[in-house]
Amino acid sequence: MNEALSDNMRGLDDVGRNNLREALSRLSSDLPEALEGWNQAFVAVMAHAQEARFPKLLSQLPDPPQEAPGLWERLIQKSGEPDEAGLAACLILYDLGCARAYLAYKRAAWAG
Repeated sequence: MNEALSDNMRGLDDVGRNNLREALSRLSSDLPEALEGWNQAFVAVMAHAQEARFPKLLSQLPDPPQEAPGLWERLIQKSGEPDEAGLAACLILYDLGCARAYLAYKRAAWAG
């Protein structure tokens, strides 16, 4: 998987890249529309992780959109497939995992 995704999918041939794009599109249909924007904001904040202002930037990040019920489980099942659908599911799970980790961090950090 790492080889396939290395350097912006250059590890895949044209057919593999196209198949991955199609699988991502298919599997993304159940994602909240706002997730992509939230993930971009999250990545932008994480780029400042070594800076003193990082905690403030992190606290200003909005909550990620809510997942559709059962989405995580469906993607877990797909992630075991040995083709582009499995790879796409892993990529989406990564994004959802970042959102879940952020929510857990936020609850713990601001709980008391």
